[in-house]
Amino acid sequence: MAQYNSFVVKIRSVPNGGLRGQIVHVGTQEKRHFLDLERMVEFILEHLEPSELLRDTPVLAAEKDPPPRRDGNGDGNGWHR
Repeated sequence: MAQYNSFVVKIRSVPNGGLRGQIVHVGTQEKRHFLDLERMVEFILEHLEPSELLRDTPVLAAEKDPPPRRDGNGDGNGWHR
């Protein structure tokens, strides 16, 4: 049977190009602050059923695409790499 989890994520950018964030697991109210998206994903994975498939997601891979930027130019949806 599928298990559902809900998270509240707050992210803000900081002047040096980094980010600051907080994630809360709604069911347990457990909270974690993070400075990169990898820590956020680790927190989410801790609350999911163990699965090798999830642990091999591209989000956790060493090589990552740069995050999309929102600048209003291009294909009409505003999201670009």
